[in-house]
Amino acid sequence: FFFLRIRRPPRSTQSRSSAASDVYKRQLKDSSWGGGIELDILSRHYQVEICAVNIETADYLIFGQGNNFKKRIYLIYDGIHYDIVIRNIYEEMEKETDMTVFDTDDECALNGTVYIAMDLKNKKQYTNLGSFSIKCNECFKGLKGQTEALEHSKQTGHINFVQIDQ
Repeated sequence: FFFLRIRRPPRSTQSRSSAASDVYKRQLKDSSWGGGIELDILSRHYQVEICAVNIETADYLIFGQGNNFKKRIYLIYDGIHYDIVIRNIYEEMEKETDMTVFDTDDECALNGTVYIAMDLKNKKQYTNLGSFSIKCNECFKGLKGQTEALEHSKQTGHINFVQIDQ
């Protein structure tokens, strides 16, 4: 039996490894983080499958599948961030023994990652950017989703928001 858990790696900037349109570059720089396109590029660049499991739906996509890559990493997506899944024999063991790269045929790793996502879903540990409730911490106005928050910020200059339970 192995312990699977997630760990948020330190933030770093990652540039795209293939030529992209100027419009896409500006959009990524100005208003969003990387996603599926970047995962596919990274998969091909590092020649490793990347399995991204969405907490909200417990569905997964495997980038690089069909390219005969021998290794796979697992990411859990909470609606905002991708966190890496690690495996260790004992939860208390040193970080140096953590596994983050698995064989592509390791069904335990896949099933364990989906299990983690389902557990986090039951605990409501995800954010739906289109429908989550948010409050401006400057004027206390209630808003719905990132679109309303961005519009409010543009109109008022307010930038301090907190997610609220509804």
